[in-house]
Amino acid sequence: LISTLVVGFGAYALGTIGWSYPLTLLDALTFGSLISATDPVATLAIFHTLDVDPTLYMLVFGESVLNDAVAVVLYRTLISFYEHEHQSYSEAFLQFVLVSLFSGVVGVIVGLFSALVLKLTKLHEHPSLETALMFIFAYLPYLLAEALNLSGIMAILFCGIVMSHYTHFNLSAQSQLTCQQTFRTVAVLAETAIFAYM
Repeated sequence: LISTLVVGFGAYALGTIGWSYPLTLLDALTFGSLISATDPVATLAIFHTLDVDPTLYMLVFGESVLNDAVAVVLYRTLISFYEHEHQSYSEAFLQFVLVSLFSGVVGVIVGLFSALVLKLTKLHEHPSLETALMFIFAYLPYLLAEALNLSGIMAILFCGIVMSHYTHFNLSAQSQLTCQQTFRTVAVLAETAIFAYM
């Protein structure tokens, strides 16, 4: 959020004094919201190679994911001005806060529901079904949030936090290991595809 404001107002000011292409304030803030999302993949790869403290790794990873989610919500909010959905900045700010808040709520609800389902059922007798349900519950908040015009990224972030604290421990030992390795493999493949695309 701070980066968006600094870049946006900076681009606007530089355009006003003639040092760069002149942008309207809305254009400059929209540009700032696009640029403010950071990519910590290189930093996290170095952390993994150096085998740093897991808490530091998780803090940097969590901050970057939350930063990206906020940047997406902020970008959507600013774009809505071009479509004349808002009449004032205060109305847009309210939308930003509500989308952020309810996206997190959707993620937490799905995460708690997944923990409840896996705790109250005897799925540990069927590890394949248990693992499949973990994947469904991990993707469900994204689908729900996007269907409700909220932030799917933010919903998945909060669902992941809840699932790591509650749902993971309701899995059988075999399913815990399978889910960890499968999610890691999918993450590596996704990162590789993104870097290859870039």
